[in-house]
Amino acid sequence: MKRPKLIRDWEGGYVKILKEVSNYNGSMPAGTIFKVKRSGKTAYFESLPCKCCGFKFSYNCKTKYKFNDVEWLGYDFPGRDKKLIELLKNGKLIAATKKFREYEDSTLREALDYCRNLQKIYRI
Repeated sequence: MKRPKLIRDWEGGYVKILKEVSNYNGSMPAGTIFKVKRSGKTAYFESLPCKCCGFKFSYNCKTKYKFNDVEWLGYDFPGRDKKLIELLKNGKLIAATKKFREYEDSTLREALDYCRNLQKIYRI
């Protein structure tokens, strides 16, 4: 999905970080999904809540932050993934992989890895 050109337009969207981030509370590994709470001179990120305890990790950074280190997921995340998540919850990994390949032109390996990452994120 194409990301907005202006950083201020990122507010309300979702991003996946591509490298580890940390603050005084701890650190989050690469691949964690964050919601952009506010953006401007400083961008404020908040992770999706943990499924078991509800903990949300938040951090902020100056706009000097290299936004090449994040992958833009869009404003309606998990918009397209809702169907994939439903299939995975029903134990249909192969059907979810096929559905992902319909969404994007990808290899079987990429689609399978994407679905397995969804399983890890949502603890399915």
